[in-house]
Amino acid sequence: MSLLLIRHGETAGNANGIIQHPETPLNKIGMDQATRLANRLSQTRIDLILSSDYARALETARKISQMSGAEILTSRLLRERNFGKLRGKSYADLGELDVFSKEYIPPEGESWKIFNARVDDAWEEITRTKIKLEGKLVVVTHGLVLRAVIERAIKTPNNR
Repeated sequence: MSLLLIRHGETAGNANGIIQHPETPLNKIGMDQATRLANRLSQTRIDLILSSDYARALETARKISQMSGAEILTSRLLRERNFGKLRGKSYADLGELDVFSKEYIPPEGESWKIFNARVDDAWEEITRTKIKLEGKLVVVTHGLVLRAVIERAIKTPNNR
């Protein structure tokens, strides 16, 4: 399977340790990262870009699309974990609260169980989409989604 899994470029929220809202855009560094990545992929045959519909991922996908000419499809399944009422708060302001603990459920957000089930569905969508393509499928998403895909769906020497 020829598949490129990509995390969106940097945002001000990433740089400042803020739990982000869906509409958080790339910052200047993130736009530069997306442009450099698009330039690097410009000679690669990309059949399709599958992207989260959150602004930061979509901006990254659009840069790749501009250089490759590949169509972008969005998927709600590729969204970052929903941290509910914690969005907009800095990790520093949360004190001792470990939002990544397997037991923690953010207020009005997704539990790990629900998030992982959604990522499993996203992986099924990715594989169904890729089967129909001859060239590369580019998937632009978020850090926790990529981590869950790698841990749960992709067989590596560390997670067999």
